[in-house]
Amino acid sequence: MDKERLMTWEEVCGLHKAGFEIGNHTLRHKVVLTQSREEFRADVKQMERRFQEEGLPAPRTLAYPHGEFDRKAAEVLREEGYLFARRGVGPEVAWAPGGVQGLGYDPKDDHPLLVPASCPGPNWTLDDLVCCAEQAREGKIAVLAFHGVPDPVFPFVSTEPSTLEAFMKYLHDKGYTVVALRDLAKYVDPAVRAGDLLAPIKQRLRLTPADLKCEGAVSPQEMSPVQATFSWVLQSCQRGQEQSAHQILVASSRDKLDANIADKWDSGKVVSDQTIGVSYNGNALSAKETCWWKVRTWDKEGKVSDYSPAASFEVSRLESLQAGPAGLHPDGQACGATGPPERKSAATVGPGTADYRQISVRPHVTDDLDSARDSITTPRGVVAVEWKRGDKSLVMKVGIPANTTGIVQLPKMGSKNVVIKDYGRTVWKAGKFIEGVAGIAGGYETEAYVTLEVASGVYLFRLRGQ
Repeated sequence: MDKERLMTWEEVCGLHKAGFEIGNHTLRHKVVLTQSREEFRADVKQMERRFQEEGLPAPRTLAYPHGEFDRKAAEVLREEGYLFARRGVGPEVAWAPGGVQGLGYDPKDDHPLLVPASCPGPNWTLDDLVCCAEQAREGKIAVLAFHGVPDPVFPFVSTEPSTLEAFMKYLHDKGYTVVALRDLAKYVDPAVRAGDLLAPIKQRLRLTPADLKCEGAVSPQEMSPVQATFSWVLQSCQRGQEQSAHQILVASSRDKLDANIADKWDSGKVVSDQTIGVSYNGNALSAKETCWWKVRTWDKEGKVSDYSPAASFEVSRLESLQAGPAGLHPDGQACGATGPPERKSAATVGPGTADYRQISVRPHVTDDLDSARDSITTPRGVVAVEWKRGDKSLVMKVGIPANTTGIVQLPKMGSKNVVIKDYGRTVWKAGKFIEGVAGIAGGYETEAYVTLEVASGVYLFRLRGQ
């Protein structure tokens, strides 16, 4: 054992006596994806025995080695009576050396044995910590996984003691409640567990059709052939996700549709990325007839979704929709220290192209506003923007719907040189675009703005003037 660079058991026991939680990290620190169920269980149990030998209490929480996990590992922990287990930032956010902000832990959705975390590293500044801490709202919990303070063995996840002290001082001064993983049980009941361990993660990643809409027109006699068209919105938190094909089922009753009996129309698998204005091409529809329909989609990797929830339409009023938004409408508000709430233009979003295949985002940051929120419902989904300004700094969260791209313009806040990070990963520095961050294809700057070309997905940009 390298006692110069790694903690000894004596030091671990000292931390326990000082009040720190000592959790399980498995005995051999193997990536669980490479282990069988029993190999992983053996590593967990062997570490428990070492705890017992050292006089430490049996661990009831675990950190997955390297942040990697799978279903069998979580099931083993459930069988062994563990309360919480922390994973890394993936698969929703791509890991990168130097520090990455992950998703906040949402007890309503995330399983307690698959708690997502952020991973600070040597590239993190106080700004990164502030962004991460602000996840702790609306019932969510910001989870920080400091790997070593410092960490000479793995320097790419190391944090300097002075940096940690500054982080903790900020959390203290702002009144945050900071607890160990085990103490989440005071706020979250780990016995309340979802049926499928991985369901929330799969739902975030998969390409899912939603907000079904049927439009069309009929003659005044309501007896001419109906020109009906179908549209839907795609949802996915995976960046750059696109539809490669779709299948529509239309039935004369809800029962038939639920049984996948498409007595009106089964489009079959249609290779297309079209989600707006897909024409009906089935059996003739009668006046005032009510039909039911649903759609499923294939993503860019060829993975098929479940069918969407059912929607209905009446032939005599095809402009109506039982589920989802009808058309395009702005719906947002700006909020600031002195700015009026009706100023919806403070975080402007709009079409980069007429069909909203490309979204343009350009916040109007003014002296009388500290922050703003805005959203717009497009035919392709909701575009959401939220920003907060600081001293020569800006934090902006942007959501671009699946099957679209975005042009995001970030104001330079009066600075000539700026650094921009996305979830803690540098994408712009010294006047140059930094490649390597998933979903961001390129960038350029003008005197007042840095413009980034992004794929669909959610981005958390932090701009700091130099």
